[in-house]
Amino acid sequence: MKLSLLIMDDNSYEREALKSCINWNILGIEDIYLAENGSRGWDIFCKHQPQIVLSDIKMPEMDGLTFIQHVRESNSRARVIFLSAYDDFHYAQQALSRNAFRYLLKPVNAKELIEAVRQAVDDVITETLDGEEKAAFYAMLEDVQDAGREKYLKRYLLETMSPSDRSALYLHMNRVCDLTLAPQMAVAVLQLRSPAEYSRLQEYLRAFSSQWPLSLGFTHGANAVVLVLQQLRFDQASFGANMEKALRGLPDHESMALGVSDMTDNALMLPHCYAQALESARRCERHGYDRCFFTWEKSPEAPAPEGHTEQLLSLIEKNIRSGQFPQAELQKLAHSPDGARDLTEFKGALIHFMSRLINDQQVRWVCDGDEELLCEESLYTSIIRGDSVPTLVETVDEWLKAVAERFAYQSMDKKQQIALEIKRIIDEEYASNITLKYLSGRVFLSSNYAHILFKNIYGYTVNHYLTQVRIQKSCELLADTNYPISQIAQMIGYEHSTYFFSIFKRIIGVRPAEYRRHHQKEGAE
Repeated sequence: MKLSLLIMDDNSYEREALKSCINWNILGIEDIYLAENGSRGWDIFCKHQPQIVLSDIKMPEMDGLTFIQHVRESNSRARVIFLSAYDDFHYAQQALSRNAFRYLLKPVNAKELIEAVRQAVDDVITETLDGEEKAAFYAMLEDVQDAGREKYLKRYLLETMSPSDRSALYLHMNRVCDLTLAPQMAVAVLQLRSPAEYSRLQEYLRAFSSQWPLSLGFTHGANAVVLVLQQLRFDQASFGANMEKALRGLPDHESMALGVSDMTDNALMLPHCYAQALESARRCERHGYDRCFFTWEKSPEAPAPEGHTEQLLSLIEKNIRSGQFPQAELQKLAHSPDGARDLTEFKGALIHFMSRLINDQQVRWVCDGDEELLCEESLYTSIIRGDSVPTLVETVDEWLKAVAERFAYQSMDKKQQIALEIKRIIDEEYASNITLKYLSGRVFLSSNYAHILFKNIYGYTVNHYLTQVRIQKSCELLADTNYPISQIAQMIGYEHSTYFFSIFKRIIGVRPAEYRRHHQKEGAE
């Protein structure tokens, strides 16, 4: 059976809004007709015989009340729903006396309108179709509704748009998908390592979503199944068990990777959760570590026992985020009884921990830098190939130091950050012609203010620190190389060796040549 709808309103904006603001297909309505008044509406009605009519009451040429009178005189059983800004009881009384199906006041609540049209559709179907035809129609309608949910959910999670457009789409999607906000949600992405037929992906989606009846899902491309998990009430262990059960029920599960986002109670965060779950699945697929990979946080209601791997990793993360390097906790982790008992599980916990940090935008730069040992690819490859817990801890040690330094820097106030930046420039460029004017330009301050700020933070001047760095470097070169002293002076930033000799003698207490003889003699002995 084919259902159609006539919308009558003399306001063109309201006509178009009613047509486009609701996905009428999910209600079983295929054809939409528009009319600017009752006279034009009556012509359309006579030609197409729509089963449902949405009509304003006051319109030029022919008003809504006259229109419904013509409908009833033609013995039509069309369901007429009036939408009117006139709340006078007289209008409602006349509309209902002419067998109007419903009378709604403008501005119309979208959910109220959808419910009124749904009731009208049910009324038409009940009156028109027998039991078997009715069952077939509702089966078709369920398929259409599933397609509608998938369409809006895909757009909401995958499309890049402005915050206002995303909020508008969320409101529209919520009417279609019935997206609940209570109590928790997460996004799961099942990434296949090779393309699959659409029918097979649908099979995966059904099996995967069967573990969570309230979930909403869709297939994405030929390689992925996406699921929005709703009303999550269980703890991490139960969730993990359900995930494993869902994966075991799928064919060829060894060729899949699963990523799960953190939980949220805010549906506007779901696009972020999708990106997080997708990145997790791709990382698992790229590095080939197992088939089940989580980013979802541990449940705070079930803390791990003291000395447990998970508890140590939580302490390490807490210290790192406060800018402190957790040397003691890393030592304990290296001798963790959990890791010694099951190296594979230890690797999984370590990768989960690393992923949680890497997903933090504050530390992405650590993995995106030029140093190969700190890049994400090298880290995961080293972890996967590690053959003992102490080796694995040693592998991540340098990376964690870099991350801790980053958080320490983030926690500094602006003045400390500027002073540290000046110090870093000196440490790296001491051999060049560094001046206070050059340094202050690099940090966008006046020379005088940069001088005062640096001294207030460290207790000594910029020039004092530059001299100390240069002399320290010259000591290393004198002791470890045979470069001429005049060349060493130029290598550390002094154009004139005579000036270098006097500075070196004043700070070290002996001439450069004497320092070299003494330290190279000690080295020979």
